[in-house]
Amino acid sequence: MITNVFQANIKCFQADEGGEFYKLEPYLNKHGILFRYSCPATPQQNGVAERKYRNVAEKIRCSLFNLNYHQFLG
Repeated sequence: MITNVFQANIKCFQADEGGEFYKLEPYLNKHGILFRYSCPATPQQNGVAERKYRNVAEKIRCSLFNLNYHQFLG
């Protein structure tokens, strides 16, 4: 069984229909982890992941602004 940094067993992995996850499915199945997709065009089903992605994007945007890269961005 695969564990995370908190030493908890991972039982289920949910992802959107992004192509980057297709190769991950056989690996998860091999380790007994349920792999499921959320419905297309429903970010509400991945609320935690979407929020974390938004936080990272905001931090990157702020960092680029502080480095004066905003002048090169549209």
